[in-house]
Amino acid sequence: MYDYHIHSHFSEDSSSEMEDMVKGAILQGAKEICFTEHKEFDYPVDELEFELDLLKYEKKFYELREKYMDRIDMKIGLELGLQKHILKECGEFVKKFPFDFVIASQHCMDKKDLYYMKLEEKNVKGAFDTYFEELYYDIRNFQDFDVIGHLDLIRRYTKEAQEYDISKSYQEIEEILRYLIDIGKGIEVNTGGLYYSSKLLNPSVDIIKMYKSLGGEIITFGSDAHKPDRILGYYKETMEILKTIGFKYLSTYTERKLDFVKI
Repeated sequence: MYDYHIHSHFSEDSSSEMEDMVKGAILQGAKEICFTEHKEFDYPVDELEFELDLLKYEKKFYELREKYMDRIDMKIGLELGLQKHILKECGEFVKKFPFDFVIASQHCMDKKDLYYMKLEEKNVKGAFDTYFEELYYDIRNFQDFDVIGHLDLIRRYTKEAQEYDISKSYQEIEEILRYLIDIGKGIEVNTGGLYYSSKLLNPSVDIIKMYKSLGGEIITFGSDAHKPDRILGYYKETMEILKTIGFKYLSTYTERKLDFVKI
């Protein structure tokens, strides 16, 4: 079992020690995990700073990888928050360290974090349009990543977004998926949303089916775990969904090189 979206105390929104996350992964039966600690530039919530101390992150990671090398395979990665105005900084940061894997995620829209955003019922369609327009702009102007994280994250947090008919945004989503396929990038299937009121995979099953129908093959599994007991959350159920859709392989990465493992 492979989990390619895990956070520890090196991410602002997690208080879990990295070693506890490793132990949790072993307890859950993981074969391979990838830490994907957060890095956000110009994050719009003053009391949170998604900085990442690369030296401390590297030191602790390699210490633990050596300690547990006989029990689990570990990769070192990054979850990079994209916004239109900080793509240059994103590109410079990725080049600072030889990551195994990079997730590009859009947590913000209009310089506001989606988690804290209030959507007015009368303008939900406009919010979805803006979200996907910004994401499409970002990936056309920044491509030093491997997969897009939780592609429809905007659906996760608010009642209005969860009730929105996502088929109204299929054209914009298809445009994004086609472009990802064209440039050799993938998507992740993220189970974090199943712990929220949305009770949805991100992206949802209909979008994953669209990706497959367009010829997409690169897909990673991510629990988005911020504490040990969430690692590999809903893994088996998700693998069954992917197999039903037609996926035969999960994607893994070493030094940014893609490989496939049979589901």
